[in-house]
Amino acid sequence: MSRRDRRAKRAFEPLPIWLAAVTASLAMLSACSKQTAPAGYARAVIALPVEAVDASQAAQFPGEVHSRFEMPLSFRVAGQLVARPARLGDNVKKGQALAKLDDADALKTQASAQAALDAAEHRLTFATQQRDRDEAQAAQNLISQLQLDQTRDAYASALAGRDQARQQLALARAQLRYHTLVAENDGTITSEQAEVGQVVAAGQAVFGYAWSGERDVFFSVPEGQLAAVSVGQIATVSLLSMPGRSYAGRVRDISPAADPQARTYRVKLALDAAGQQLPLGMTAHVEFTALDPGLPATTSSTIIGQVIRRFIGFSGALMSDDISMGALSGSIGERTRRSLAAGCDLVLHCNGNLAEMHDVATQCPELRGAALERTERALASRRAPDDIDLHEARARFSTLLAGQRGTVTA
Repeated sequence: MSRRDRRAKRAFEPLPIWLAAVTASLAMLSACSKQTAPAGYARAVIALPVEAVDASQAAQFPGEVHSRFEMPLSFRVAGQLVARPARLGDNVKKGQALAKLDDADALKTQASAQAALDAAEHRLTFATQQRDRDEAQAAQNLISQLQLDQTRDAYASALAGRDQARQQLALARAQLRYHTLVAENDGTITSEQAEVGQVVAAGQAVFGYAWSGERDVFFSVPEGQLAAVSVGQIATVSLLSMPGRSYAGRVRDISPAADPQARTYRVKLALDAAGQQLPLGMTAHVEFTALDPGLPATTSSTIIGQVIRRFIGFSGALMSDDISMGALSGSIGERTRRSLAAGCDLVLHCNGNLAEMHDVATQCPELRGAALERTERALASRRAPDDIDLHEARARFSTLLAGQRGTVTA
Protein backbone atom coordinates (compact mmCIF):
# COMPACT_ATOMS: atom_id res chain seq x y z
CA MET A 1 0.00 0.00 0.00
CA SER A 2 1.37 3.37 -1.01
CA ARG A 3 1.77 6.37 1.27
CA ARG A 4 -1.09 8.14 -0.48
CA ASP A 5 -3.44 5.20 0.12
CA ARG A 6 -2.54 5.08 3.81
CA ARG A 7 -3.32 8.81 4.18
CA ALA A 8 -6.68 8.35 2.51
CA LYS A 9 -7.57 5.45 4.77
CA ARG A 10 -6.59 7.42 7.94
CA ALA A 11 -8.82 10.28 6.84
CA PHE A 12 -11.88 8.01 6.88
CA GLU A 13 -11.07 6.29 10.25
CA PRO A 14 -13.46 7.17 13.15
CA LEU A 15 -12.28 9.83 15.57
CA PRO A 16 -11.31 8.84 19.13
CA ILE A 17 -14.12 9.09 21.66
CA TRP A 18 -12.50 11.89 23.71
CA LEU A 19 -11.83 13.93 20.59
CA ALA A 20 -15.40 13.53 19.43
CA ALA A 21 -16.70 14.61 22.83
CA VAL A 22 -14.50 17.73 22.89
CA THR A 23 -15.57 18.63 19.35
CA ALA A 24 -19.24 18.29 20.22
CA SER A 25 -18.81 20.42 23.37
CA LEU A 26 -17.08 23.18 21.45
CA ALA A 27 -19.86 23.11 18.88
CA MET A 28 -22.54 23.43 21.57
CA LEU A 29 -20.71 26.31 23.27
CA SER A 30 -20.33 28.05 19.94
CA ALA A 31 -24.01 27.63 19.21
CA CYS A 32 -24.99 28.89 22.66
CA SER A 33 -22.83 31.96 22.33
CA LYS A 34 -24.72 33.07 19.26
CA GLN A 35 -28.16 32.92 20.89
CA THR A 36 -29.71 35.08 23.56
CA ALA A 37 -31.63 33.61 26.49
CA PRO A 38 -35.40 33.91 26.03
CA ALA A 39 -37.33 36.20 28.32
CA GLY A 40 -38.34 34.63 31.58
CA TYR A 41 -35.53 32.06 31.44
CA ALA A 42 -35.26 30.35 34.84
CA ARG A 43 -31.69 29.70 35.98
CA ALA A 44 -31.03 26.66 38.16
CA VAL A 45 -30.01 27.46 41.78
CA ILE A 46 -29.00 25.39 44.81
CA ALA A 47 -30.98 26.10 47.96
CA LEU A 48 -29.60 25.22 51.40
CA PRO A 49 -31.38 25.60 54.76
CA VAL A 50 -30.05 28.31 57.03
CA GLU A 51 -28.96 26.94 60.41
CA ALA A 52 -28.17 28.87 63.57
CA VAL A 53 -24.49 28.57 64.46
CA ASP A 54 -22.99 29.50 67.81
CA ALA A 55 -20.40 32.18 67.27
CA SER A 56 -18.23 30.66 69.98
CA GLN A 57 -17.82 27.27 68.33
CA ALA A 58 -16.68 24.57 70.71
CA ALA A 59 -13.37 22.80 70.26
CA GLN A 60 -13.93 19.11 69.54
CA PHE A 61 -11.46 16.21 69.55
CA PRO A 62 -11.72 12.43 69.11
CA GLY A 63 -10.36 10.38 71.99
CA GLU A 64 -10.18 6.96 73.59
CA VAL A 65 -11.06 5.72 77.08
CA HIS A 66 -8.06 4.53 79.12
CA SER A 67 -7.36 3.51 82.69
CA ARG A 68 -5.68 6.12 84.88
CA PHE A 69 -2.88 3.61 85.53
CA GLU A 70 -1.68 1.45 82.61
CA MET A 71 1.60 -0.44 82.69
CA PRO A 72 3.39 -3.60 81.52
CA LEU A 73 3.59 -6.53 83.96
CA SER A 74 6.85 -8.47 84.12
CA PHE A 75 8.76 -10.93 86.30
CA ARG A 76 11.51 -9.73 88.60
CA VAL A 77 13.65 -12.73 87.66
CA ALA A 78 14.53 -14.48 84.42
CA GLY A 79 13.23 -17.93 83.50
CA GLN A 80 11.13 -20.09 81.21
CA LEU A 81 7.40 -19.40 81.14
CA VAL A 82 5.59 -22.64 82.02
CA ALA A 83 2.05 -21.39 82.72
CA ARG A 84 -0.06 -18.39 81.83
CA PRO A 85 -3.58 -18.78 83.22
CA ALA A 86 -4.53 -15.15 82.54
CA ARG A 87 -5.79 -14.31 79.07
CA LEU A 88 -6.39 -11.16 77.07
CA GLY A 89 -9.41 -9.26 78.36
CA ASP A 90 -9.59 -11.07 81.71
CA ASN A 91 -10.70 -9.05 84.72
CA VAL A 92 -8.39 -10.10 87.55
CA LYS A 93 -8.36 -9.46 91.27
CA LYS A 94 -5.55 -8.35 93.54
CA GLY A 95 -3.36 -11.32 94.51
CA GLN A 96 -4.46 -13.49 91.57
CA ALA A 97 -1.69 -15.51 89.85
CA LEU A 98 -1.30 -14.45 86.21
CA ALA A 99 1.76 -16.42 84.99
CA LYS A 100 4.47 -18.76 86.34
CA LEU A 101 8.12 -19.48 85.56
CA ASP A 102 9.93 -22.79 85.95
CA ASP A 103 10.92 -22.76 89.63
CA ALA A 104 12.98 -25.96 89.91
CA ASP A 105 16.25 -24.09 90.41
CA ALA A 106 14.61 -21.64 92.81
CA LEU A 107 13.32 -24.52 94.94
CA LYS A 108 16.84 -25.98 95.14
CA THR A 109 18.25 -22.61 96.11
CA GLN A 110 15.66 -22.32 98.85
CA ALA A 111 16.44 -25.83 100.13
CA SER A 112 20.16 -25.01 100.17
CA ALA A 113 19.49 -21.80 102.11
CA GLN A 114 17.33 -23.71 104.58
CA ALA A 115 20.10 -26.27 105.13
CA ALA A 116 22.64 -23.48 105.63
CA LEU A 117 20.37 -21.93 108.26
CA ASP A 118 20.01 -25.25 110.08
CA ALA A 119 23.79 -25.63 110.16
CA ALA A 120 24.26 -22.07 111.39
CA GLU A 121 21.76 -22.58 114.18
CA HIS A 122 23.54 -25.78 115.22
CA ARG A 123 26.86 -23.93 115.35
CA LEU A 124 25.26 -21.15 117.35
CA THR A 125 23.85 -23.65 119.84
CA PHE A 126 27.27 -25.23 120.31
CA ALA A 127 28.96 -21.82 120.63
CA THR A 128 26.39 -20.72 123.20
CA GLN A 129 26.99 -23.81 125.32
CA GLN A 130 30.77 -23.40 125.05
CA ARG A 131 30.51 -19.76 126.08
CA ASP A 132 28.42 -20.61 129.12
CA ARG A 133 30.91 -23.30 130.23
CA ASP A 134 33.94 -21.08 129.75
CA GLU A 135 32.35 -18.17 131.59
CA ALA A 136 31.58 -20.48 134.52
CA GLN A 137 35.15 -21.79 134.54
CA ALA A 138 36.60 -18.30 134.17
CA ALA A 139 34.66 -17.23 137.25
CA GLN A 140 36.62 -19.91 139.19
CA ASN A 141 39.93 -18.97 137.46
CA LEU A 142 40.08 -22.41 135.80
CA ILE A 143 40.79 -21.02 132.29
CA SER A 144 42.75 -18.10 131.02
CA GLN A 145 41.25 -14.82 129.89
CA LEU A 146 42.53 -15.49 126.36
CA GLN A 147 40.55 -18.72 126.09
CA LEU A 148 37.42 -16.93 127.32
CA ASP A 149 37.86 -14.19 124.72
CA GLN A 150 38.28 -16.78 121.97
CA THR A 151 35.10 -18.52 123.08
CA ARG A 152 33.15 -15.28 123.07
CA ASP A 153 34.51 -14.46 119.60
CA ALA A 154 33.39 -17.85 118.33
CA TYR A 155 29.94 -17.22 119.79
CA ALA A 156 29.69 -13.79 118.10
CA SER A 157 30.75 -15.33 114.77
CA ALA A 158 28.18 -18.11 115.12
CA LEU A 159 25.48 -15.57 115.96
CA ALA A 160 26.34 -13.45 112.90
CA GLY A 161 26.44 -16.58 110.72
CA ARG A 162 22.97 -17.54 111.91
CA ASP A 163 21.60 -14.08 111.09
CA GLN A 164 23.24 -14.16 107.66
CA ALA A 165 21.76 -17.58 106.95
CA ARG A 166 18.31 -16.28 107.88
CA GLN A 167 18.63 -13.41 105.42
CA GLN A 168 19.83 -15.77 102.69
CA LEU A 169 16.80 -17.98 103.28
CA ALA A 170 14.47 -14.95 103.16
CA LEU A 171 16.09 -13.90 99.88
CA ALA A 172 15.72 -17.41 98.44
CA ARG A 173 12.04 -17.48 99.40
CA ALA A 174 11.51 -14.09 97.79
CA GLN A 175 13.20 -15.29 94.60
CA LEU A 176 10.87 -18.28 94.60
CA ARG A 177 7.83 -15.98 94.96
CA TYR A 178 9.09 -13.88 92.08
CA HIS A 179 8.63 -16.91 89.80
CA THR A 180 4.86 -16.32 90.05
CA LEU A 181 3.50 -13.14 88.50
CA VAL A 182 0.73 -11.83 90.77
CA ALA A 183 -1.68 -8.94 90.21
CA GLU A 184 -0.99 -6.19 92.74
CA ASN A 185 -4.30 -4.42 92.05
CA ASP A 186 -7.67 -5.22 90.52
CA GLY A 187 -7.53 -4.66 86.78
CA THR A 188 -7.80 -5.92 83.23
CA ILE A 189 -5.34 -7.70 80.95
CA THR A 190 -5.00 -5.45 77.90
CA SER A 191 -2.32 -7.34 75.92
CA GLU A 192 -0.31 -10.58 75.86
CA GLN A 193 3.39 -10.26 75.09
CA ALA A 194 4.85 -13.68 75.99
CA GLU A 195 3.88 -17.29 75.29
CA VAL A 196 4.25 -20.49 77.32
CA GLY A 197 7.69 -22.03 76.71
CA GLN A 198 9.34 -18.70 76.02
CA VAL A 199 12.40 -17.70 78.04
CA VAL A 200 11.89 -14.20 79.38
CA ALA A 201 14.38 -11.83 80.95
CA ALA A 202 13.86 -9.99 84.21
CA GLY A 203 11.71 -6.94 83.50
CA GLN A 204 10.53 -8.17 80.09
CA ALA A 205 6.84 -7.38 79.59
CA VAL A 206 4.50 -10.38 79.76
CA PHE A 207 1.14 -8.56 79.93
CA GLY A 208 -0.25 -5.11 79.39
CA TYR A 209 -2.28 -4.21 82.46
CA ALA A 210 -4.85 -1.52 83.29
CA TRP A 211 -6.03 -0.87 86.82
CA SER A 212 -9.71 -0.85 87.65
CA GLY A 213 -11.30 2.34 88.88
CA GLU A 214 -10.33 5.77 87.63
CA ARG A 215 -10.75 6.40 83.91
CA ASP A 216 -9.13 8.95 81.61
CA VAL A 217 -9.79 9.94 78.02
CA PHE A 218 -6.66 10.34 75.90
CA PHE A 219 -6.83 12.64 72.88
CA SER A 220 -4.41 14.58 70.71
CA VAL A 221 -4.47 18.34 70.16
CA PRO A 222 -2.83 20.00 67.13
CA GLU A 223 -0.30 22.75 67.71
CA GLY A 224 -2.67 25.42 66.48
CA GLN A 225 -5.34 24.54 69.05
CA LEU A 226 -3.15 23.86 72.07
CA ALA A 227 -3.73 27.36 73.46
CA ALA A 228 -7.44 26.56 73.81
CA VAL A 229 -6.76 23.68 76.25
CA SER A 230 -5.44 24.12 79.80
CA VAL A 231 -5.03 21.96 82.89
CA GLY A 232 -8.19 22.01 85.00
CA GLN A 233 -10.45 22.92 82.08
CA ILE A 234 -13.87 21.25 82.05
CA ALA A 235 -15.02 19.27 79.01
CA THR A 236 -17.99 17.14 78.00
CA VAL A 237 -17.37 13.57 76.83
CA SER A 238 -19.80 11.58 74.72
CA LEU A 239 -19.42 8.03 73.38
CA LEU A 240 -20.38 6.70 69.97
CA SER A 241 -21.64 3.46 71.52
CA MET A 242 -23.80 5.28 74.10
CA PRO A 243 -25.81 7.91 72.25
CA GLY A 244 -27.68 10.37 74.40
CA ARG A 245 -25.32 10.02 77.37
CA SER A 246 -22.51 12.38 78.32
CA TYR A 247 -19.90 12.61 81.05
CA ALA A 248 -18.04 15.50 82.60
CA GLY A 249 -14.25 15.54 82.55
CA ARG A 250 -11.36 17.75 83.63
CA VAL A 251 -8.01 18.15 81.88
CA ARG A 252 -5.50 16.41 84.13
CA ASP A 253 -2.30 16.46 82.11
CA ILE A 254 -0.93 17.96 78.89
CA SER A 255 2.20 16.51 77.32
CA PRO A 256 5.05 19.03 77.34
CA ALA A 257 6.39 17.79 73.98
CA ALA A 258 4.68 17.16 70.66
CA ASP A 259 4.60 13.78 68.98
CA PRO A 260 7.56 13.77 66.54
CA GLN A 261 5.49 12.34 63.66
CA ALA A 262 1.97 13.74 64.14
CA ARG A 263 3.08 17.03 65.74
CA THR A 264 0.20 16.82 68.21
CA TYR A 265 0.14 17.01 71.99
CA ARG A 266 -1.28 14.18 74.12
CA VAL A 267 -3.90 15.37 76.61
CA LYS A 268 -5.36 13.28 79.45
CA LEU A 269 -8.87 14.09 80.60
CA ALA A 270 -10.01 12.73 83.99
CA LEU A 271 -13.63 11.54 83.95
CA ASP A 272 -16.05 12.17 86.78
CA ALA A 273 -17.37 9.45 89.10
CA ALA A 274 -20.10 8.43 86.64
CA GLY A 275 -17.48 7.56 84.01
CA GLN A 276 -15.29 5.33 86.20
CA GLN A 277 -16.94 2.12 84.98
CA LEU A 278 -16.70 2.79 81.25
CA PRO A 279 -15.11 -0.06 79.25
CA LEU A 280 -11.54 0.51 78.14
CA GLY A 281 -10.81 1.43 74.55
CA MET A 282 -14.18 3.00 73.75
CA THR A 283 -14.15 5.82 71.22
CA ALA A 284 -14.94 9.13 72.87
CA HIS A 285 -15.84 12.58 71.62
CA VAL A 286 -14.37 15.42 73.73
CA GLU A 287 -15.96 18.85 73.51
CA PHE A 288 -14.68 22.04 75.15
CA THR A 289 -17.20 24.82 75.41
CA ALA A 290 -18.45 27.37 77.89
CA LEU A 291 -20.08 25.65 80.84
CA ASP A 292 -23.11 27.86 80.37
CA PRO A 293 -22.57 30.61 77.79
CA GLY A 294 -25.82 32.37 78.67
CA LEU A 295 -26.04 32.32 82.48
CA PRO A 296 -23.77 33.02 85.46
CA ALA A 297 -23.14 30.26 87.99
CA THR A 298 -25.73 31.55 90.47
CA THR A 299 -28.63 31.04 88.06
CA SER A 300 -27.19 28.19 85.96
CA SER A 301 -28.64 24.74 86.62
CA THR A 302 -25.86 23.32 84.40
CA ILE A 303 -23.05 24.64 86.58
CA ILE A 304 -24.79 23.86 89.87
CA GLY A 305 -26.09 20.43 88.85
CA GLN A 306 -23.33 19.06 86.64
CA VAL A 307 -20.22 20.81 87.97
CA ILE A 308 -20.78 21.67 91.64
CA ARG A 309 -23.01 18.76 92.64
CA ARG A 310 -21.91 16.04 90.19
CA PHE A 311 -18.32 16.67 89.11
CA ILE A 312 -16.96 18.36 92.24
CA GLY A 313 -19.23 16.23 94.43
CA PHE A 314 -20.25 18.98 96.85
CA SER A 315 -23.18 17.75 98.93
CA GLY A 316 -23.49 20.56 101.47
CA ALA A 317 -25.80 23.56 101.65
CA LEU A 318 -25.32 25.87 98.67
CA MET A 319 -25.86 29.62 98.99
CA SER A 320 -26.21 31.97 96.05
CA ASP A 321 -23.96 34.93 95.36
CA ASP A 322 -25.19 38.29 96.65
CA ILE A 323 -28.19 38.91 94.42
CA SER A 324 -28.20 42.64 95.21
CA MET A 325 -25.08 43.12 93.06
CA GLY A 326 -25.57 44.57 89.60
CA ALA A 327 -23.95 41.57 87.89
CA LEU A 328 -27.31 39.78 87.74
CA SER A 329 -30.12 40.98 85.50
CA GLY A 330 -33.77 41.28 86.38
CA SER A 331 -35.55 42.43 89.50
CA ILE A 332 -34.62 41.20 92.96
CA GLY A 333 -37.59 38.87 92.92
CA GLU A 334 -36.62 37.43 89.53
CA ARG A 335 -33.03 36.91 90.67
CA THR A 336 -34.30 35.09 93.76
CA ARG A 337 -36.56 32.77 91.74
CA ARG A 338 -33.84 31.98 89.18
CA SER A 339 -31.24 31.23 91.88
CA LEU A 340 -33.54 28.79 93.65
CA ALA A 341 -34.66 27.20 90.39
CA ALA A 342 -31.02 26.64 89.38
CA GLY A 343 -30.40 24.59 92.54
CA CYS A 344 -29.30 27.01 95.27
CA ASP A 345 -30.58 26.09 98.73
CA LEU A 346 -30.27 29.58 100.18
CA VAL A 347 -30.38 33.10 98.70
CA LEU A 348 -27.93 35.75 99.91
CA HIS A 349 -28.99 39.42 100.05
CA CYS A 350 -26.53 41.88 101.60
CA ASN A 351 -27.31 45.54 100.98
CA GLY A 352 -29.93 45.88 103.75
CA ASN A 353 -32.58 47.51 101.53
CA LEU A 354 -35.86 46.75 103.29
CA ALA A 355 -37.97 46.74 100.14
CA GLU A 356 -35.60 44.34 98.42
CA MET A 357 -35.49 42.16 101.53
CA HIS A 358 -39.29 41.96 101.39
CA ASP A 359 -39.15 40.88 97.73
CA VAL A 360 -36.62 38.17 98.55
CA ALA A 361 -38.69 36.87 101.45
CA THR A 362 -41.81 36.83 99.28
CA GLN A 363 -40.15 34.71 96.58
CA CYS A 364 -38.43 32.25 98.92
CA PRO A 365 -40.53 29.18 99.81
CA GLU A 366 -40.28 27.42 103.15
CA LEU A 367 -37.07 25.40 103.47
CA ARG A 368 -37.84 21.68 103.25
CA GLY A 369 -36.59 18.35 101.90
CA ALA A 370 -32.96 17.88 100.88
CA ALA A 371 -32.27 21.62 101.08
CA LEU A 372 -33.44 21.69 104.71
CA GLU A 373 -31.33 18.63 105.56
CA ARG A 374 -28.20 20.15 103.99
CA THR A 375 -28.78 23.45 105.80
CA GLU A 376 -29.27 21.72 109.15
CA ARG A 377 -25.98 19.84 108.66
CA ALA A 378 -24.23 23.11 107.89
CA LEU A 379 -25.65 24.79 110.98
CA ALA A 380 -24.72 21.82 113.17
CA SER A 381 -21.10 22.10 112.07
CA ARG A 382 -20.76 25.61 113.48
CA ARG A 383 -18.50 26.11 116.49
CA ALA A 384 -18.62 28.72 119.22
CA PRO A 385 -16.54 31.82 118.40
CA ASP A 386 -13.40 32.53 120.35
CA ASP A 387 -13.54 35.05 123.18
CA ILE A 388 -12.53 38.53 122.12
CA ASP A 389 -11.79 41.77 123.94
CA LEU A 390 -13.90 44.31 122.07
CA HIS A 391 -11.95 47.29 123.43
CA GLU A 392 -8.64 45.78 122.29
CA ALA A 393 -10.11 44.80 118.92
CA ARG A 394 -11.37 48.35 118.29
CA ALA A 395 -7.97 49.77 119.23
CA ARG A 396 -6.23 47.41 116.88
CA PHE A 397 -8.66 48.21 114.10
CA SER A 398 -8.10 51.94 114.55
CA THR A 399 -4.34 51.42 114.48
CA LEU A 400 -4.57 49.47 111.23
CA LEU A 401 -6.78 52.10 109.61
CA ALA A 402 -4.41 54.88 110.64
CA GLY A 403 -1.52 53.00 109.09
CA GLN A 404 0.48 53.21 112.30
CA ARG A 405 2.87 50.58 113.50
CA GLY A 406 2.07 49.20 116.85
CA THR A 407 2.34 45.98 118.78
CA VAL A 408 -1.03 44.63 119.71
CA THR A 409 -1.40 41.34 121.52
CA ALA A 410 -3.47 38.76 119.71
